[in-house]
Amino acid sequence: MRELDESLHPIQLEIFRNMSPEKRLRLSGELSRATWNRALEGVRRARPELDEAQLLKYFVGLVYGHDLAEQVYPGR
Repeated sequence: MRELDESLHPIQLEIFRNMSPEKRLRLSGELSRATWNRALEGVRRARPELDEAQLLKYFVGLVYGHDLAEQVYPGR
């Protein structure tokens, strides 16, 4: 994993401050989806025996709790 160059922090802040609210919102959504997909891929590698439906239920259980996962994905 690459180390974050602290000297870039002020530049990054300036870029974010100059973005429109719509662009910041869009960027946050993209980062959220990328994070979710990367985490899901990690679980997929760790639990290769799960099919896609089981994988989603397991992942939702890890993130939001197994009771909620059972409500959202009953019987899988």
